[in-house]
Amino acid sequence: MLTLPTHESKRSRSPAAPSQSNMNNKTLVLQPEGELLTLAAVAKCLNLSRQSIYRLIARGMLPVYRFCRHIRVRRLDVDTLITRSRETVGFTQYGSKKD
Repeated sequence: MLTLPTHESKRSRSPAAPSQSNMNNKTLVLQPEGELLTLAAVAKCLNLSRQSIYRLIARGMLPVYRFCRHIRVRRLDVDTLITRSRETVGFTQYGSKKD
């Protein structure tokens, strides 16, 4: 049987990711506060166009999360937008409706 000699490097390699001991035994657990939706899903949920969703985002009415080039919206934020957008019949933003 033929074995090849192994050459160990003189430099020690550092681990690619921090080990548990480097993190002081604390584990990072992310718990989302709601389901993340795509803009297409938000548009379908609100029965609006995607352009209208972009307008809501630009006006600051709908907060978003950006992951690289992908934009996501929390379901909780969509529900909050729906609640804030409710209007009572007979009233406008300037007061009572005049006949």
